[in-house]
Amino acid sequence: MNSTEVAPTTPPKPGNKKKSTKSKAHRDSEYQAGEPRPHHRYYFPTGDLLFQVNSALFKVHRHFLIQHSMVIRDMLEAPGSVMRQEEELIEVSEKPLFIMSGDSVRGWECVLAPFYRDDPFSAVKYNAEEWAALLVVANKYLMAGMEADAIKGLKQARPPLDMVQLMIIAQKVQSDELYQLALQSLAQRDQMLSLEEAQRIGLKAFHDVVTTEHVYFVRTRREMLGAHQPGYVGSPTRIKKNGFAWGAMIDSD
Repeated sequence: MNSTEVAPTTPPKPGNKKKSTKSKAHRDSEYQAGEPRPHHRYYFPTGDLLFQVNSALFKVHRHFLIQHSMVIRDMLEAPGSVMRQEEELIEVSEKPLFIMSGDSVRGWECVLAPFYRDDPFSAVKYNAEEWAALLVVANKYLMAGMEADAIKGLKQARPPLDMVQLMIIAQKVQSDELYQLALQSLAQRDQMLSLEEAQRIGLKAFHDVVTTEHVYFVRTRREMLGAHQPGYVGSPTRIKKNGFAWGAMIDSD
């Protein structure tokens, strides 16, 4: 992958990094446009791998990434790569070796966070949006361990990720586990999918949601009909769906 010309940058001084008070989401948006510039945290003078995501320049240590990603390892070992050396580290120029098209800054921040913790003995904590960003990058670069952790993190995250967004990500990374989680949640929620949400998840996913929704409706109706039969043990269950009480037709008999 060829790099493009970038404007001269001034690397941050080591040991003089100021902690940002801005939210991670806001910091991520800062790198969506403008001239390429060093990332506020993951740009190290001793780094031997320089790559660009949007307008953020990451300069990190390749050792960590090649241990977890065969894709990055193959990229670095490809014939003609300036990083291919037998037993030597080479000096990296201020021109990015790779431009990671389509990646998110937040995703790469989450990938790198475990390797550059301020406290090496503390666990890295992510919210649902960060787990999702990590999952997309880990899946793209075949980081199997990180991908498995991200899927587990998304299932356990509280508050959870928006289920429409989860279904979109599940399709992108081809995770049936997350797809089923989003499907069951969307099929049982009170609100119908809006036109915009249906367009976002795609026709097949929308059909799956409607089909699963119908299965729940039929099952619930049968249970309520059975509640009025002789010998039935239990009480009718009223489930409200889209503002309509499914048990109403039973109660009015």
